[in-house]
Amino acid sequence: MTSETTTPQIHDVYAGLDSQTRKKVQAVKSSGLFSNRSYNLETYLVAQLGRLYGWQAVRDHVNGDIEYMTMLDLVIAGQDAVNYEKANTFRDMYVAVTSALGGKKARPAFEKEYRQRVRK
Repeated sequence: MTSETTTPQIHDVYAGLDSQTRKKVQAVKSSGLFSNRSYNLETYLVAQLGRLYGWQAVRDHVNGDIEYMTMLDLVIAGQDAVNYEKANTFRDMYVAVTSALGGKKARPAFEKEYRQRVRK
């Protein structure tokens, strides 16, 4: 019985490229363009502003219609609102799943939770 150990072959992603294209790809790769954080904090905040309030909010900030502190307040408030909505969704899912799996004993708790939600 002989035990053969073989090392796995690693595919060369540059194998099918000509030398000119290979140099271009390596230059882009080494430039840091695709690193985890190739942007500064203000760029991140403007991106969050756009995600929360749309392209017009980004344009307004770039044009100077929205000051930096106002933008920061809007982003923080928007993230809080999104987190609040997520928490409510997770809570609703928890109540629904526990009620579905809990059988007859869970139904009154579900109905009580539902009535409290409808009154809000």
